[in-house]
Amino acid sequence: MPSTLRWGVVSTGKIANDFVTSMKHVLDPSEHQVIAIASRSLSSAKEFAGRFSIPKVYEGFEGLVNYSEVDVVYIASINTEHFTVSKTALEAGKHVLCEKPMGMNFKLTESLVNLAKSKGVFLMEAIWSRCLPSYSELKSRLESIGEVQYACVEFGRKIKSERISRMDLGGGTVLDLGVYCIQFLNLVFNGEEPTQILTTGSLNTEKTDRNVSSIFKYSDGARVGIISTHSEMNMPCEARVFGSKGSLTLKFPFWASEELECKLESHESGEVIKTPLPVLPKESKYHYNFINSSGLAYEAKHVKECIDKDLKESPLLDHESILQISRHMEKVRKAVGVVYPQDLEA
Repeated sequence: MPSTLRWGVVSTGKIANDFVTSMKHVLDPSEHQVIAIASRSLSSAKEFAGRFSIPKVYEGFEGLVNYSEVDVVYIASINTEHFTVSKTALEAGKHVLCEKPMGMNFKLTESLVNLAKSKGVFLMEAIWSRCLPSYSELKSRLESIGEVQYACVEFGRKIKSERISRMDLGGGTVLDLGVYCIQFLNLVFNGEEPTQILTTGSLNTEKTDRNVSSIFKYSDGARVGIISTHSEMNMPCEARVFGSKGSLTLKFPFWASEELECKLESHESGEVIKTPLPVLPKESKYHYNFINSSGLAYEAKHVKECIDKDLKESPLLDHESILQISRHMEKVRKAVGVVYPQDLEA
């Protein structure tokens, strides 16, 4: 019989709903169980628990992270709370899967990675794209296009939510959208450090970024990656990488894509590799808030695989990649003048 991974979930928001729904919808209940839910609002926690038949309910996260039956904590609260909840969970000896950004800046992210290592527990930032079948196909075919020369990716959607605009909520397109763009460059350039990052963009009235565009120069500009984010304009949201022998394109939505287009110079026509994600039955009592959220189940499944193997970091998104992505996000948003209160703390 497979061992059961016992999850505690912090937050009852939209992505938490989708994460738990994906587990209920896709995964074997003998392998994954959500046994505790925490929220700042006790009534919200009780409602969430009732919806998903979760036995333990907590007002605030402290009780959950110290509950002895919880193996791993999934943290889906607002951006500014990720660090504190992660730190408390790690100090309690729990494995942690934390939504991005794990820390509001590089220093905080690095301290969590170091803490996880000292405690000997698993820690992963929830960049779920890395766990999807489309990204597995992308990785397996990268070598076929030769040396990577150029990559471009844009993430622009008209988003009215305060979570992406307000400074006190850790808003801004870089932390919310740009993380997916930057992780794509980290993947296709195989973790290589750019020699220079050039950025332009604009801020909203809250002094968080409404849009940014950055050029990542590799090999002193011989190879280039370009990212763009926008919170007030819908963009194609595809991710393309070009090599000396061809190209690969993750179709919309690139962060949760179900299609990879492969074009090789040695072939007259391109190939489209389809990687369909599970579809929620119409009669289901559950729902998803975001596109292709059933793919979150692959992330939960991967976390269990890592923990079962006693791994402390994911081979799909190791600690060094998490740190590079965090470092680059900080460089990009600071280049357009975004400074969070956490940056000013000693």
